[in-house]
Amino acid sequence: MFSQDVLRNQPSLAGARDALLAADTSHWSRFFAGVTTWPILKRMLADGDVITHESLDSYGTPDQIKILRSFLVTTGALPVRDERVVALETWVNNKAEQIGRAEDRRSFLRFARWRHLRQARLKALTESQLSWRRRELILVSRFLHSLHSGACTLQTANQAHVDAWLAAGTKERTRIRPFLQWCRDNSITRIVHLPVLPISSLPKTAALAESQRQRLLREVLDPAVELDPGLRLAAGLVLVYGSRPHELAGLRLQDFIAGESTIHIRFGPEPLQLPEALETHARAAMAARSVARFGGIGEDHEWLFPGPIHGRPVTPSTMNRRLRAIGLEPAPTRSTAMGQLAMQLPPIILARLTGITVARAAVWHAATSASQARNLPDPPRN
Repeated sequence: MFSQDVLRNQPSLAGARDALLAADTSHWSRFFAGVTTWPILKRMLADGDVITHESLDSYGTPDQIKILRSFLVTTGALPVRDERVVALETWVNNKAEQIGRAEDRRSFLRFARWRHLRQARLKALTESQLSWRRRELILVSRFLHSLHSGACTLQTANQAHVDAWLAAGTKERTRIRPFLQWCRDNSITRIVHLPVLPISSLPKTAALAESQRQRLLREVLDPAVELDPGLRLAAGLVLVYGSRPHELAGLRLQDFIAGESTIHIRFGPEPLQLPEALETHARAAMAARSVARFGGIGEDHEWLFPGPIHGRPVTPSTMNRRLRAIGLEPAPTRSTAMGQLAMQLPPIILARLTGITVARAAVWHAATSASQARNLPDPPRN
């Protein structure tokens, strides 16, 4: 397959050939026993195609070629590319093509690139985060279609058009607010009054008894309990700071600031100094990040929790599963920890330390206040 002619035309494939020759049987069977990965590589080489990300895209769906792409990136045959950003950009372009009016199509694309694609490039987004971004853009496109069906555009639309569209559906339609606000800020529309997003219910701040949270924390930090240092750190972050599984899965080495005697972690604009008990496990987790990829066990130099696909961390569902395996249920544990933090910190500080928005921090503060109010004694009756 990797003849001298092939390697002469594509010398970057030498690393892929060497990795295949050096791989042990277990990795061969795991990664190349499928019905798509190995046949696709054979077909590409037989066809004489220059292997690029774009040419690889034409040989199958993203799921069919993801393992082969990871292998080619790992061995240097392909450059690193964020496939989730590429998939989102392709989806946005396809959705834009369905918008009939050229001027509104351009507005849709500019908004999507400014709000969604820009943020997707700045940080690794989870599948659920990408899903709600696509859902917001679907609603925007439906709103534009409703305008066009009435021979109207964003430039000629008025408040009555917005009100009629909102009244004809569920509260979910208010999610076009960011798009309308962007259009107004860029003088694209004359619509003045924007839809108000529905107020979400207050989160539960004591879903887990404080005594149970303290017990779980003691078990997680107990050196007698055999736990991977990375998992021990992840569990500690959930119990102390209410970190979410997708935030833990997306932690990069650059998110840690390690000094001689202290270590900080960055979730928001201001870094958090880890307590001594978690500092020890953070250093151990940063020092050992082996992962099973094609060819054997290797080291990852980007992610704290690397996944089997090159350039990606473990998925949030995998992180959830690991935490549950040690008896920690992430959702109630997080809500209890966030309730404790909200009682001690003002919303602006809570937001800067944990990475949530100030508005969301205010919601947690309100939930804590409401919880305390429910525990007050009833007023005396006359």
